[in-house]
Parts: sequence; structure tokens; C-alpha cells
Amino acid sequence: MKNYLLPIFALLIVGCGNQRPRQTYDEMLNDIVQNFNTGTTGGDSVLNAFVRKTQADSVARQYSNPAIKEEMMFNLISDYLVAGQVDNAQHLYDNMLEYAESEYGKVCQMKATVYFEKAHLYEQTGDLDNAIKMMQKSAEVFEKLPKNECNQYNDAKEFIKRWTSDNPIIEFKDPKFLEALLSNYGLDRNGDGQISKREAANVKYLHIDKYAITSMGEICYFTALKKLYCYNNQLTSLDLSKNSELTYLNCRYNQLTSLDISKNTALTYLSCDTNQLISLDLSTNTALTELNCFNNQLSSLNVSKNTTLTELNCYNNQLTSLDVSKNKALTRLECGYNQLISLDLSKNTALTYLSCDTNQLTSLNLSKNTALITLYCGGNQLTSLDVSNSKELTLLRCNGNQLTSVRIYKYNIMDEWLMDDIIFDYGNIITYIE
Repeated sequence: MKNYLLPIFALLIVGCGNQRPRQTYDEMLNDIVQNFNTGTTGGDSVLNAFVRKTQADSVARQYSNPAIKEEMMFNLISDYLVAGQVDNAQHLYDNMLEYAESEYGKVCQMKATVYFEKAHLYEQTGDLDNAIKMMQKSAEVFEKLPKNECNQYNDAKEFIKRWTSDNPIIEFKDPKFLEALLSNYGLDRNGDGQISKREAANVKYLHIDKYAITSMGEICYFTALKKLYCYNNQLTSLDLSKNSELTYLNCRYNQLTSLDISKNTALTYLSCDTNQLISLDLSTNTALTELNCFNNQLSSLNVSKNTTLTELNCYNNQLTSLDVSKNKALTRLECGYNQLISLDLSKNTALTYLSCDTNQLTSLNLSKNTALITLYCGGNQLTSLDVSNSKELTLLRCNGNQLTSVRIYKYNIMDEWLMDDIIFDYGNIITYIE
């Protein structure tokens, strides 16, 4: 609620309600802090600032009528909202509903108004189901109150109508897409078996996997979408240019030959593996932390702009080079089954998991990768391997090379069979370093 509305709402509540015994200004403030504010969490700084501001309000201090107390309540709620503490604000609205009923009864202006404001807060956070429920409760109470300037019954009904109206209806090219959408609980708000543009515009999460969908052109109407799971379908194209809020995308196991995510700059997770991609432009996706693009036909992959990446899996493509020097946050790298002839990991000191097997590597310098726990480097052309600086290493698989020397930290906690495998493949070539 905007600050300039708070005194108006408070005065309307009392002006349209009943009178109660007066408290002093300080008694009202203490009551709000000790009783009304109960149940909030992590809001001490907000509450302390509210108390200082309220104590210093010399104009309000001149009055001790009941309207001042309601104004304080709304002000505290507003302060929580300004601080981004929506849960605390919602909790105080619930406290205010209890307060209103105990002070004024089940049918009162204050209760109707709190339902009204609580509905708007749910609307702002995208929770339309609860927004509609709260506004319906507001309308029920307003309907029983005198029809005067305080009564917002018509506004409440208009709100409900606005969010339950089912026009215009989206026409879906692929009925499988519609079928998948209808399986998402609560998306079809009025249960008519159709999806309206209004319904689509407020959806944040979609699970539409394994429906044999061939076309998803109507995804453009889902402009608030944050997470999309559309894996294991039959998609050959996917236009997400209107879904700028998207942070999570799983479109694996389709038949995509291209994927344009240039408009999806908020993406933090992308799994587009097991498609038919020949290129992937990630230059605008600087927020990415996890990328799975394995089992495609990529001949190049530029991740220089994706400096927040912690996990990268580009396994089984056609890569001849891979530059991860800018990806210093990487903890997991899987780049096996490509055509890499070199791999510089000197900047990736946070790596704990590395799989670079089945490439064409002739050398592998791991001297800087002291956090390494798991290493798969088999199926290359390595003649020597030094992992003595990787003192946390617990799993090492290096079969299928041309090794004549392996240096390992003496006190690594590795199963004996792993060492036996190396000796079986190459002979006694292990040197233990203290």
C-alpha cells in the first residue's frame, strides 16, 4: 500500500466502524510492537526504524483516537513491504484480521479492507489463486456493510472479474501442447479446458515434458515464465524470445537443430542436451551457473562470457578446442568424447570433478587443480600423468592411454582396486609423492 493512503484507510476504518476505549499514543505503539508484530522473522531493523520514526512523530502524538493505532499498523506493514519482506507483511495482515474481528466483529470495515489489501499484495507477487480468494472474502464482507464512501464492494467485484475472465482464448496449433498445459494444476483457473491469454500471462512454472509435443509457438503468451521443463518431446524449434523472465530451461531430449536464447539474459540453468544443435550462442547469458549441452553436434563452444559457470557438461560433441580460462568458478567439467588436442585448466582451481576422457590429449597439466576429487582422463594419448598436487583425489580412471609414469599423492584415500587397474594396464609405473 502506498504511504499516502495509510492515514486515509485508517481513518475510514474507524469512521465506518465502532468506537473503543482510548489508549495513549505510547500505549498504542507498545501494543503494536509487543502484540501486533508477533510472528515476524528477521525484521528487527525494520521494526526498530519504525519505532524511532513513530516515537518522533510529534503531530500524531497529539492524538490518541483509535484511528492512529490502525494507521501505525498499516505503516508497519508498509515498512516491511518497502524492505522487501513480503512474508512479514502478509503475516501482519493476518494479525490485523484477528485484531479487526476481536475489536469490531466478523462483519466490519477494517476486516473487509484488510482482505482487500492482502489480495492486492498477492496479486503483486503473482499468486493469483490466493489473490482471488482474498478478494472474494473482501467482497463478501463489503456486501454486508452499509453502502457508503467507505465501501469498496464494486472495486472488489471488478478485481475478481478481471482475473477470472477467460478472454481472449489462445488457439493452440498442437493439441498435445494444450493437453500438457491442462495437466499443470491451477493453470486453467475456471476449469473450462481452455487457456486464455490472461491465464498464460501469470504462469511462472511449467512442466510439459513427455507429451510428444511438436510445436510450442504459443509459449510467447507466457511472459512471466521463470522455469520451463519441456524435455523429452518432439520439438524441432523453440522460440523463447518473449520469455525474458526465464531463469531455468530444460529442453533436453528433443530434435532441436538451433536454439536462440539471446533474449533470455536471466537464465541461470540451461539443459539443452541430446538434441541436434550445431551451434549455441551464450554471449548474452552471463548469469548462467550450470550448462548441459552434451550429446549434440557442436563444433565450437564459447563460454568466455559465462564467468559464473560452476558446472559445464559438453560431453559427446565435435569440439576441437575448449577455452575455460574465464570460468574460474567451475567446480565440475565434463568434456569427454570430443576431439580436444589440448586443455588448459590452470585457471580452474576450484575444480573438484573432471571428465576429459576419449579425446586426443597428449598432455594434461593438473598442478593447479588441488581441489580435484574425481578424474576421468582415459582414452587419450597421455604418456605421463601427475596428480600429486590433488591431495583430495579419491577416484582416478586413466585407462586407454600410453602412460609410462603416474605420480600420486601418497596419502590419497583411493580404493586399492583403482591402483591395481593402473598397474594391470601399464605395469608398475606409479610413484607416490609425500
